[in-house]
Order: sequence, then C-alpha cells, then structure tokens
Amino acid sequence: MNAHLLDAKTRQFSRILHYAGLLAALACATASYSWLHVPIFDDISRTAERIEELKLSMQNAAVIHEQHQRASERLATANQRIAKVRERVPSEADAGEFLSEVSRIASQENLAIKDFQPEAPTNMDGYAQMKVTLEGHGSYASICTFLDRIANLERLAKLQDLKLSATGNATEYPVTATLIIYFGLRGKDAKISTEEKRG
Repeated sequence: MNAHLLDAKTRQFSRILHYAGLLAALACATASYSWLHVPIFDDISRTAERIEELKLSMQNAAVIHEQHQRASERLATANQRIAKVRERVPSEADAGEFLSEVSRIASQENLAIKDFQPEAPTNMDGYAQMKVTLEGHGSYASICTFLDRIANLERLAKLQDLKLSATGNATEYPVTATLIIYFGLRGKDAKISTEEKRG
C-alpha cells in the first residue's frame, strides 16, 4: 500500500518536473526570440531599406552627374564673365583719361563735344563710380555709333541717361548723355583683379 502510494507521488512529481521543463524551455524560446530574432529581423529590414536607397542612388547617379556637369559649366561661364568685368574696372577714376578716349571716339564719329562735366565719385558696395555728363551735337548716325563704341570701351562705362533734341529739318541734333564709369574695386574682387594684372 505504501509502495503504491509512493509510486503515484513519484509519477506526479515526475509530471511536475516535466511541465516545469516545458515551461522553462518555452521561456527560453521566448527570450531567445525577443533578444536574438527580433533585433536580427530589424537589422535585416534596415539593411534592405538601405539597399533600396543605394539602388535608387545608383539609378540616379547618371542624372545627378549630368546636373552637376551643367552647374559646373554655368559656374565657369559666370566666373569668366566676372573676370572680364574686373579687367574693365581700373583702380582709379582717371576722368581725364576717360575724356581723352571719349574725345577721340567723338572725333572719329564726327560728333562735336562742347562740354564734359564729371561729378564727385560715389562709393558703392565693393566699388566706386562717377557720373560724367557730355554735351555735344551731331547726326543721328554719329550719335548712335558714338554711344555704341562707348558701351564697348575697354573700360567699363554705362549710359544712364540720354537727351536728344530735334528742331525742324536739321541734320544735326543737340545731345546730352550721362555716363557712369566704374573704378576702385574693393575686397575680394579687388584682390583678384590686382593678381590678374600682375600675372
């Protein structure tokens, strides 16, 4: 009787140990999934997303390279234009020299200049400028060619204002032109301009 009861308790204890083992195995499996598999799956997901991003980058590489090439070409063109403008801007106003050049062109184009009025220089942001007012008379054609040649002088000059009068059937017209001449680059532009002239 005692032996039979002992065997029943032994079997019951054995089943308890078996269930405890199952629970322990289940707990280990759950912990393993949480600690190992989930991070691995997350890494795989992130890696897959990165791979897709790299694929898209490779597909767009040709387009990006072409856009970069175009931007570089536009930048080079702009820098060339800026360099040409810098070369046309002297360090000093030299209004007398400008008048000599203007007078020479006017003579060649049969435009008579009777007055030349330079104003006081004005300091701007990074450069200085001076207004110069010319008064003269000539034919319509001579006035047009004169202004065209002034615009294409080696020195940078801009026509700001022009007044042309006509009376009756006259072949020559009184003209008043206000020009702006530029000089005295400062800062970065001045440094580059000086280095270019030395070179």
